[in-house]
Amino acid sequence: MRDACQYISDHLADSHFDIASVAQHVCLSPSRLSHLFRQQLGVSVLGWREDQRISQAKLLLSTTRMPIATVGRNVGFEESALFFPRV
Repeated sequence: MRDACQYISDHLADSHFDIASVAQHVCLSPSRLSHLFRQQLGVSVLGWREDQRISQAKLLLSTTRMPIATVGRNVGFEESALFFPRV
């Protein structure tokens, strides 16, 4: 799962992200990846990605002077209205 997690981390801001792209990267079917991911990490692929996006946003907000909307876009929230309630 390390490779899957790294791939997800590298593509946090990708607006076309999907489980199939991660599965292809780690040579598994999407359903097998989903099953193994939840089994080993205790969370879904999309849930883990969401957690990583929020963590990265918090880090950027606390360590840079970037505007909030810019931080949101940098971690993959195209709409600031979707970003603000989560942070």
